[in-house]
Amino acid sequence: MRKNLWDLRNSLITDMVKELYQFDIVQERARARSRMIRQFKVTMASTGVFGID
Repeated sequence: MRKNLWDLRNSLITDMVKELYQFDIVQERARARSRMIRQFKVTMASTGVFGID
């Protein structure tokens, strides 16, 4: 019985770590995307195509 609980605990920890890691990747992608969009707006604004909002 004890071993089963230990396995359960380990698999839960592993799942949590995976979830956090996935979340981190998603966050990082979102940050990178907003950086790219900001850079794009600045570039467009400096060439006079779009105004900065």
